[in-house]
Amino acid sequence: MLIVHQLRFPSKLQANSFEKFARDRYLPSLHVEATRAGLLQSARLVRRSRQITTDADNIDREFLLLMEWEGIETGLPRIDDPAVEGVFKSFIMEVTHLGSFDTVGSVVGAGA
Repeated sequence: MLIVHQLRFPSKLQANSFEKFARDRYLPSLHVEATRAGLLQSARLVRRSRQITTDADNIDREFLLLMEWEGIETGLPRIDDPAVEGVFKSFIMEVTHLGSFDTVGSVVGAGA
């Protein structure tokens, strides 16, 4: 299943800081071994496109955390490093669970 969380920051500056932190420290520290609840198969963080948007206030402040998960949904993924978890919790952000989705079909292009 694909679990989707929206992360929204109060400022572009905080969002920029979070992007670097997430890329360098947060994503690599996610727990990817099986637990009683399930298994995180992959995690991907995407930032709202700066090209086209109908909501100019959210440009550069909004991310989606996309998690391929097998098992019982438990919320945000577990972080293995306590120091990284502390930094993650220190960010001021609004986290919204957008839902869980099951794949009904897919296609991969030649350039993927």
